[in-house]
Amino acid sequence: MNIIKAYSFRSFIIIMFFMALICLLVDSAFYIISNAEVVLSGHKNLIDLVVMLQEKFRLYYAPMSVGIFGLIGILLWVCIRFVFVNLLKTSDTKIIDKKDDTKVKVSLDKKENKNNDRRLFLHLLSVFQREGRLMDFFFEDLNLYEDSQIGAAVRSIHENCKKVVDRSISPESVIDEREGDEITIEQDFELIPYLVATIEEIQTEVETDTWVDVTGICTQPTNSTTTEQTSFYIQDHTQYGVHIWMDTPWEDEDISRGDSVRVVGRMDDIGGVTTVTDLFLVEVLATECELPEPLSMT
Repeated sequence: MNIIKAYSFRSFIIIMFFMALICLLVDSAFYIISNAEVVLSGHKNLIDLVVMLQEKFRLYYAPMSVGIFGLIGILLWVCIRFVFVNLLKTSDTKIIDKKDDTKVKVSLDKKENKNNDRRLFLHLLSVFQREGRLMDFFFEDLNLYEDSQIGAAVRSIHENCKKVVDRSISPESVIDEREGDEITIEQDFELIPYLVATIEEIQTEVETDTWVDVTGICTQPTNSTTTEQTSFYIQDHTQYGVHIWMDTPWEDEDISRGDSVRVVGRMDDIGGVTTVTDLFLVEVLATECELPEPLSMT
């Protein structure tokens, strides 16, 4: 609406200025021609005609020309404004439709991913049930049996389920050492420490490229401004806020306004805005928390 008002005012001024300029040029030319008595001094009839035209110019032509050019300018302004408003509304509608389509697509992708995960989970349970009767064991009332009876049943279930795991997954140990053994880390292995800090410390003390662990209340949720990148804001009791950003879309469950969120990532300056990026951990600690008061700049 502000854009339409600004454009309407500026376009009206510009159009009326050029209409007034054209009107002035036409009237000036006619006025010069009507005052050519000196050039036509040897032609009595022509002088009388010029005098008559000059009188009519003063009484009729000048006011009529101003009115006509002013009316043309107003009509031209109305037409241009109408076209501009329609183009702006069409553009806004296309942008809104595109955003809606993107949100619908993201929502459908999330739902499809959840359904795929659910199908995989159900398939795994069905295999454990078929081979090891695992679901029967989970839903059995163990209070009806002695410990010795339970132990004998568990042995059979354990053996059959282990066969399923070995046949379907084939898990392997990440390291060969046993539990409790000391592990030697290679010298070229780089450990990146992170700093537990408040958002105020991040904004005022912590240097760029520092890995930080920060907790705050979400004030602008995920997928509210863009669905192509991860972008949301958190704020804590210090009243300071910080931008959380990644170049990849946020595909997990949306973080809502009022959620308490813990973030571990690298601090950076993106476009003059302090940002936590290269996210290592994003964890929702609580929901429907009280929003902190905004920072007063006075």
